[in-house]
Amino acid sequence: MDGNGHSGTRGPLRVGLVGAGRRGAARARALVALPGVTLGGVADADAGRARALAHGHGAPAFPSVPALLAVVDAVCVCVPPADRFRVARVAAGGGVHVFLDWPPATGPAEAEQLGHLAEEAGVEVGVARPLPIRTLLDAGPPDWRPRLFALTLDAGTAPDDALGALPWPHRLAGALDLAVGFAQKGEVQRIEAEADREGARLCTVAFGLRFRNGLYAQTTLHERARAVPPPDRFRLDAAGGGLHLSARALDGPVCLESDSVRLPNPSLTPTDRQASPPAVATPANELDDFLNAIAAGQPAPVSVLDALHTLRLVERLMERLR
Repeated sequence: MDGNGHSGTRGPLRVGLVGAGRRGAARARALVALPGVTLGGVADADAGRARALAHGHGAPAFPSVPALLAVVDAVCVCVPPADRFRVARVAAGGGVHVFLDWPPATGPAEAEQLGHLAEEAGVEVGVARPLPIRTLLDAGPPDWRPRLFALTLDAGTAPDDALGALPWPHRLAGALDLAVGFAQKGEVQRIEAEADREGARLCTVAFGLRFRNGLYAQTTLHERARAVPPPDRFRLDAAGGGLHLSARALDGPVCLESDSVRLPNPSLTPTDRQASPPAVATPANELDDFLNAIAAGQPAPVSVLDALHTLRLVERLMERLR
């Protein structure tokens, strides 16, 4: 039972939207396409923009965030990063589940406050990952921990280069999040980092993470002053326990090879070379996963405390680059 008195298993789930800009419009389209979900309304500082988006999807517009929160089970917060903590704090404090884009707050202090508030209010605060990496994390056996992890990200100036459009802290967070995912949230024992700059501008960042569970992750991120072809933007390799996983795109396909007779995945044979087709790894899926979890009364797939862990790692990494 959430703070508004709504059961976690009732349907349809009423989901509100705070923010009617481009991101809010994308979230609205995703919400109305999800089964068992109703767009419960839209609130935005620009009342006209809120009305236009809400009415376009057959939903009501609300004059304020508190008015919207009074009639929904969960809310997607689609406001600029500087305003996310403020809106999420009001929503969680009112007993409404919250879904936030990355970054969820301006820094670890705000994320930590939000985590404490969510625990006190008994609500879930879910966070979209910095990069859509679910396809990669789901590719290996559930209990597999590789010993070695190598990732290269090349961001360029092409209009379709999503990495190039992200600021450095966001890219670093995405790389850290992926490494932590392969380590299955293992504790980071040591961070080493170096950067190449042109004046104050970062050109290349290389860092290594040593996890207490034995995984060593090496990552290199480049920012190119030219267009980077899609096949060259992403390279991932992970190995351990007789398995080798490789991918050349965020959404796959993922190649999983084995050279061991004893395999964690009984569907593989020692000579198998399986290429998993790309799964749909999009922000819409992350939102769907979050809503399915709260409808079932389960924890958020990626919680604000998970995001806090990544934010703290970004902070530690940036300290070594200064």
